[in-house]
Amino acid sequence: MKISVLALLLLNLFMLLPHARAADHETKMWKRAGFANPEFSSLEIPAADPQIGIPITHVLDATIVMFRNSGWTRSQIEAHLKRTNEIYAQCGIRLGDIKLVETEAYQGKIDINDRWNYEGDDLKIASATPLENRPVIYLMRRIMQVEGGYTNFEHFGFSERNPKVANTIWLASIINTEDYYYYHTSDDTGRNYLLRRDPSYNVVAHELAHLLADMGHETTITEKNLLNGSASEVNDHLLPRQCEKFKANPLMRKL
Repeated sequence: MKISVLALLLLNLFMLLPHARAADHETKMWKRAGFANPEFSSLEIPAADPQIGIPITHVLDATIVMFRNSGWTRSQIEAHLKRTNEIYAQCGIRLGDIKLVETEAYQGKIDINDRWNYEGDDLKIASATPLENRPVIYLMRRIMQVEGGYTNFEHFGFSERNPKVANTIWLASIINTEDYYYYHTSDDTGRNYLLRRDPSYNVVAHELAHLLADMGHETTITEKNLLNGSASEVNDHLLPRQCEKFKANPLMRKL
């Protein structure tokens, strides 16, 4: 039986209708929540070269909310996520489905000027975000004027009192500049030095480690690692027990 070209076109349109309706519903949902002109896409992050003897066994899906005029670009976040994949390969972990939402800032909040209280910008933005799934990564212009990023992991005190903000990461555009990776230190004589963090370090991977390990900085070990709290001791190394913590996080999807 022959099917006309017109019939094929009508069939294709019919099959696309549910997708169009879902996209329209999603757009309206974000607009009603206070996020103007949202646009949705997926990020294809290259898988890292497999570590010898370490197969990929776990995947993390996430949503990234990028506010317009924040100084962020799609290529910048893609570069950070590619590096994150490279770092987490040592645990047998990679990023999975990454959804990007580009939108106007909620109530014009393009910066985080106040946080960790009931009037904080992060709580207001996270509470308004029309998403149930976590984690969500927010790309901001500035955070507290100088900070590069921070994480509200699940059992952080403020997150426990305010579940809407739990499992969210907040990143400032300053992390895309060379200046961010330098820090000041001083010796016992009071002499000041300007030093650079280990070039293997990546702040996005670092903040994600806070979220997946559900903890703050490592303070009881001297070995350099991704979760060390000292600028001079942080690098891209992940400890075996950190990898196990990551994999045990319920946000992870086991392959």
